[in-house]
Amino acid sequence: MAVQELKSSGTPPIGSPPRRHDPKITKALRRFAISISIFNILGFTVLGFEQPWIWPFVALATGYTTELVLETIGARVEHRTARYRGNGLKGMIEFLFPAHITSLALNMLIYVNDRIWVMVFAVILAVATKWILRAPVRGSLRHYMNPSNFGIMMVLVLFPWGSIAPPYHFTENVNDPISWIIVGVIVVSGTMLNAKLTNRVWLIGGWLVAFVLQAVLRGLLFDTAIPGALAVMTGVAFVLYTNYMVTDPGTTPSKPASVEPALRQQGAGAVRGGAGRGSRAGHGCRRQRRPDSSPDRGMTGPQDRPPGGPGGTPSQPSIGRWWSTMNNLEENEDHLIMRHPKTADFVKLRAAIVDERVRELFTFHFLATNETFDRLVDATAYRILSSIDALPSATGVTVQETKKSFSIPWRRTVPLRFLYEKLSDSGILERRDGRYFTGSVAVEEFETVAAQLAELAPGAAVAVEILQTLVDEARHFFHGDATGDDILFAPTKLPLWLRYFSNDNVLYAINNAIGAEALSRLVPPNGGAFEILEIGGGCGSAAEAVLRKFGSGVSRYRFTEVAETFARQGEQAARAAAAPSTLVESARVDMTKPWAEQGIEPHTFDAVYSVNCFHVAPDLDFVLAEAAKALKPGGTVVVSECVRPTKLARPIHAEIIFDFLSSFTDVATDPVKRPTHGFLTPAAWRASFEAAGLTDVKILPDVDSIAENYPDFVVGAVMARAKTG
Repeated sequence: MAVQELKSSGTPPIGSPPRRHDPKITKALRRFAISISIFNILGFTVLGFEQPWIWPFVALATGYTTELVLETIGARVEHRTARYRGNGLKGMIEFLFPAHITSLALNMLIYVNDRIWVMVFAVILAVATKWILRAPVRGSLRHYMNPSNFGIMMVLVLFPWGSIAPPYHFTENVNDPISWIIVGVIVVSGTMLNAKLTNRVWLIGGWLVAFVLQAVLRGLLFDTAIPGALAVMTGVAFVLYTNYMVTDPGTTPSKPASVEPALRQQGAGAVRGGAGRGSRAGHGCRRQRRPDSSPDRGMTGPQDRPPGGPGGTPSQPSIGRWWSTMNNLEENEDHLIMRHPKTADFVKLRAAIVDERVRELFTFHFLATNETFDRLVDATAYRILSSIDALPSATGVTVQETKKSFSIPWRRTVPLRFLYEKLSDSGILERRDGRYFTGSVAVEEFETVAAQLAELAPGAAVAVEILQTLVDEARHFFHGDATGDDILFAPTKLPLWLRYFSNDNVLYAINNAIGAEALSRLVPPNGGAFEILEIGGGCGSAAEAVLRKFGSGVSRYRFTEVAETFARQGEQAARAAAAPSTLVESARVDMTKPWAEQGIEPHTFDAVYSVNCFHVAPDLDFVLAEAAKALKPGGTVVVSECVRPTKLARPIHAEIIFDFLSSFTDVATDPVKRPTHGFLTPAAWRASFEAAGLTDVKILPDVDSIAENYPDFVVGAVMARAKTG
């Protein structure tokens, strides 16, 4: 998206929309906050809480102040908008929910006699722990300790005379039947909240089973009273802890098996098309088309071209002709492209793609080119590690050891880790117990594979120049002398990206083709108005693909871009490709700012369209919400992206370029909607669209289903519809 990423590189710009919780999590936090508030009120008025009644107000004032001060400091340091700003009083209240819960929980669950300063200290420490105890998780820092648990623990460690609130604290002033009702209400309400909102009932089950097992084992091994150990589970404190602290969404796994395999499945060869756009590059400007080339040039080789000739509709060649082509390639021992793909793999891929029109896009030529590029990425990764003296020795190496040895800044461990993981995936390195060793597969020479790629697909040869740039400048990058943007988007390098994000580049054109195919499902079959808004159009290769495919089927096409230079060329490409009856408009739009303020009227477009753009949005929730506003009732958002299969535990080759760019890695993450930077999974896209109020989310083709039969299939268009009412 040339342009959009000019704005989104690095940390989010000051004034950008604040990053907020998933609405589902916000709803859970709201209910937790209300529940614990009601319980505190009842505790001080009915149940028999021991602390002075003024203490919860002191705790809340302390928690609120600590949270606001630290968020303000964090926003200034990170050059972003504070999360409590931008949504009025409602935004402020929602921001303070976690501090509210932590403050009341600590005041309720610890007993420190009349020493209020200890309680205040515990609240400050608990709230601050979200900023202190953080660890890098997939490219971003996240706190890993439940704040309330940490505050309670530190009180018990630092002040031995302090204690957990006594059991009678919760039911001192009520009789036995009422005390059981209290426990029952907490269990039922907590279970409903966790089942519907946090989705962590399985975690509660695991905790209860583990608690019972430890009680039984202690009894068997140390002769302790098993009934006494189990009786703790009937207390109010245990029930509260189980339902409201064990299930903390921010510090617990989001699914039962969130464990990355120790060893990744080896072997290269997979459809991994559709590289994402980098920090400043967008759709490449379309180079002058040769008079005899079809709109899909670069996606089909001569052996795949339909007999209809240049203006015809691409169609799949006969099985006999297709089989003959593959055999000719595989029998030529002078060309290593026979390694990728193998005939059986291509047959498997085509069988897995149910949709016939989509299946036609994945020709043998595309597959061979894509997987040759994958081999080139392996050669590049090896050469980069060699250039910075980071290849493993006989004793192996870890990412942290390399980082420490060469004083590599923390942020730059993201591409470093990718290099090791990619080579491990290919067998060139081997990963054992977190260390990388020399593997059993020999690395190919960069120059040899580069020549094969250039011969197979001249339009994709620009990728060789980009990867060579990374090799040449790797030492400067990892030593902190230059950023990825400095290296890849210096003025002299911009022409490379104009060629890369082009329909002449088979490695990228597939995204434009899939996106256009998805949009074609929305065009009114009997004609009529069909208006498209494209976001982050760069130099116009996506617009060109759509407008050439649809002809007069598009009544209005608004092309948007943020950088003036790219926008002018993109507008020219769109106008040249459009039918005479199509109204082509052009506007300068930054997707990270309110769209209506930039001239995009709400509820005016049948489709909002973007190719390899939304995944670099620093706040994806905001961008999807703005896209939803621009749609007419029943309209559709279509994003053509590199889509990471949900079960994929392997690197995607295109990431070698984009992991070097801050705009690709510096994004707001979310355990459900966006668990990592970069390319999203179908599940993450679905959750993100649904959070924006869009429905009927579809992936074209079904990436997860295809990946079951053909690992690492990552090309797809995501579609989501606005409500009709």
